[in-house]
Amino acid sequence: IRDSANPDGTYHGGNGSVYGATRYNANGYDLNRNFPDIISGVHPNEQQETAVFRSLAEQNNFTLCANFHGGAEVINYPWDAWSNGYPDYVSHADEVWYQFISHLYADTCQTYSPSNYMDGFDDGITNGGAWYVTHGNRQDYMNWYMKSREVTMEISNTKLLSANLLPAHWEYNKRSFLNYIESILYGVRGIVTDTSGTPLHAFV
Repeated sequence: IRDSANPDGTYHGGNGSVYGATRYNANGYDLNRNFPDIISGVHPNEQQETAVFRSLAEQNNFTLCANFHGGAEVINYPWDAWSNGYPDYVSHADEVWYQFISHLYADTCQTYSPSNYMDGFDDGITNGGAWYVTHGNRQDYMNWYMKSREVTMEISNTKLLSANLLPAHWEYNKRSFLNYIESILYGVRGIVTDTSGTPLHAFV
């Protein structure tokens, strides 16, 4: 599923163009700081857009997700709410997997792009909280509350790419997208059933 998590901000400059887009919705909220937070729970002023996305997530069992940003070239993996010294560094239990899948994405981009694309940070990846701490973002919400797997893909140092640069960035990223989708097949998977083979609701 592809969505614009912030339609008000995307079309802030008018319905016919994304020129003038902003990260804030019509009520002035940064929606990527409006999700239930690992530390403080549900945002006291949860916005309609956040509620709609939460409803979508809670009605489905999304195994693998990603959200896309501009402003840097890096794959950001959880957690975002903790870093060294805040208050203690807390690694994701599957940090090695996140590092692997993030490097796979960045390395593939590097193969199919100019030599300086997505090669900063730790060779194109970063732990979110080690970069900078944020609260109430979608990545942590999906991983912590929904038990999904989500990373944040920052695909351009330019916050809002001009249309003529989009085909090139598609070429840089498309094979990485396919690798990321394929990674849903890694690891243990299956269906929990009863003795007659009927699928059961189960938490593993």
